[in-house]
Amino acid sequence: MCTSLQGIYVKLPSGVWIRVKGKFGGIIASGKKSTQAYTLVAESIPALPFKSTPPKKEFYVASTAVTRFIYRLVDEKIHERSRVVIEYLRPEVYVVRVYSGDAKKIYSVADEMGIVKGGIRKQRLKA
Repeated sequence: MCTSLQGIYVKLPSGVWIRVKGKFGGIIASGKKSTQAYTLVAESIPALPFKSTPPKKEFYVASTAVTRFIYRLVDEKIHERSRVVIEYLRPEVYVVRVYSGDAKKIYSVADEMGIVKGGIRKQRLKA
């Protein structure tokens, strides 16, 4: 398998695909306080660069925590050795599909964060 296809791919509500490359951050100092701030580094892509095959694991996560979930995956370097697709399903839910890498670990990160949504029925959204 070509390692250049590894990464975290996200389909935004606007329909745009992005590939997460990492995070960038620093310390923000104001007065006596200082905090760390991060932003995701990503590139937009026209479509997924691979054919969609049945995923090793599929689960649903709360949309309010998708960015935090991606940060955790990046912190644990999962984007370097896995192929994960996170796709907008509806306003409150994203679907996570793991195509390669440690599917158990990726699921356990979401489960530890308490963002796994159970009992979601697959629905086709009207375009």
